[in-house]
Amino acid sequence: MADQYTVRSYAKGVDQTPRKVSLVASLVRRRTVADALVILSHTPKRAALPVVKAIESAKANAVNTHGLDAKT
Repeated sequence: MADQYTVRSYAKGVDQTPRKVSLVASLVRRRTVADALVILSHTPKRAALPVVKAIESAKANAVNTHGLDAKT
Protein backbone atom coordinates (compact mmCIF):
# COMPACT_ATOMS: atom_id res chain seq x y z
CA MET A 1 0.00 0.00 0.00
CA ALA A 2 1.36 3.41 -0.95
CA ASP A 3 2.09 5.99 1.71
CA GLN A 4 -0.24 8.96 1.73
CA TYR A 5 0.87 12.40 2.77
CA THR A 6 -1.30 15.31 3.75
CA VAL A 7 -0.14 18.75 2.68
CA ARG A 8 -2.24 21.74 3.66
CA SER A 9 -2.61 25.18 2.20
CA TYR A 10 -4.70 28.04 3.51
CA ALA A 11 -6.31 30.67 1.29
CA LYS A 12 -6.44 33.98 3.09
CA GLY A 13 -8.23 37.10 1.95
CA VAL A 14 -10.92 35.33 -0.06
CA ASP A 15 -13.72 37.85 -0.55
CA GLN A 16 -16.57 35.34 -0.70
CA THR A 17 -18.86 33.74 1.81
CA PRO A 18 -17.38 30.68 3.52
CA ARG A 19 -20.43 28.59 2.68
CA LYS A 20 -20.02 29.11 -1.08
CA VAL A 21 -16.33 28.26 -0.97
CA SER A 22 -17.03 25.27 1.26
CA LEU A 23 -19.56 23.89 -1.22
CA VAL A 24 -16.96 23.98 -3.99
CA ALA A 25 -14.25 22.56 -1.72
CA SER A 26 -16.49 19.64 -0.79
CA LEU A 27 -16.58 18.62 -4.46
CA VAL A 28 -12.85 17.87 -4.46
CA ARG A 29 -12.20 16.82 -0.89
CA ARG A 30 -10.28 13.49 -0.61
CA ARG A 31 -9.40 13.39 -4.32
CA THR A 32 -6.06 13.42 -6.07
CA VAL A 33 -4.61 16.72 -7.23
CA ALA A 34 -5.15 15.96 -10.91
CA ASP A 35 -8.75 14.87 -10.38
CA ALA A 36 -9.50 17.92 -8.25
CA LEU A 37 -8.12 20.33 -10.83
CA VAL A 38 -10.14 18.71 -13.62
CA ILE A 39 -13.33 18.87 -11.57
CA LEU A 40 -12.73 22.50 -10.66
CA SER A 41 -11.96 23.49 -14.24
CA HIS A 42 -15.46 22.31 -15.19
CA THR A 43 -17.19 23.88 -12.19
CA PRO A 44 -19.11 27.02 -13.18
CA LYS A 45 -18.84 28.66 -9.75
CA ARG A 46 -16.85 31.77 -8.97
CA ALA A 47 -15.67 30.15 -5.73
CA ALA A 48 -13.71 27.56 -7.73
CA LEU A 49 -10.86 30.01 -8.42
CA PRO A 50 -9.66 30.39 -4.79
CA VAL A 51 -9.90 26.62 -4.32
CA VAL A 52 -7.77 26.05 -7.43
CA LYS A 53 -5.19 28.52 -6.15
CA ALA A 54 -5.08 26.77 -2.77
CA ILE A 55 -4.65 23.35 -4.38
CA GLU A 56 -1.87 24.58 -6.66
CA SER A 57 -0.16 26.20 -3.67
CA ALA A 58 -0.37 22.96 -1.70
CA LYS A 59 1.07 21.08 -4.68
CA ALA A 60 3.98 23.52 -4.92
CA ASN A 61 4.59 23.25 -1.17
CA ALA A 62 4.60 19.46 -1.39
CA VAL A 63 7.18 19.47 -4.17
CA ASN A 64 9.47 22.21 -2.87
CA THR A 65 9.26 21.81 0.90
CA HIS A 66 8.50 18.15 1.45
CA GLY A 67 10.23 16.71 -1.61
CA LEU A 68 7.20 14.77 -2.86
CA ASP A 69 6.53 13.82 -6.48
CA ALA A 70 4.58 16.42 -8.48
CA LYS A 71 2.54 13.79 -10.34
CA THR A 72 0.79 12.55 -7.23
